[in-house]
Amino acid sequence: MVAIGDRGAQIPLEQVPLAQQKIVEMCRQLNKPVIVASQLLESMIEYPTPTSAEVADVSEAVRQLLCCLFDDFAANNLEVDALFVYTKNGYMASLLSCNRPDCPIFAFTGDTSVRRRLNLQCGLIPFSLY
Repeated sequence: MVAIGDRGAQIPLEQVPLAQQKIVEMCRQLNKPVIVASQLLESMIEYPTPTSAEVADVSEAVRQLLCCLFDDFAANNLEVDALFVYTKNGYMASLLSCNRPDCPIFAFTGDTSVRRRLNLQCGLIPFSLY
């Protein structure tokens, strides 16, 4: 079981997803069963900063969604009513827009210039976080 919380305290948050991915890949190469423990965003109910485990979990969820969208170009087979993306520079929202999903993409950003630029992307509805 990969419970990244304790290990994640030893490394910066931005390195946690890659460390978790490497652990999972190594287990798979050694033909060992692997489970990733998750309590997705549980602590954010009370605390404004995510734990290292939450960073890793959200990163993995996004990575798997992107693999689905870009490896199978299955964007219209997701059977969802909308996609939500939080973006700092607009890159992730633009990637989703390129696939022209049948549902709207709601993009949230804290940068006014990014929000204005996202208005030009197909299917994107940008919102300001502040």
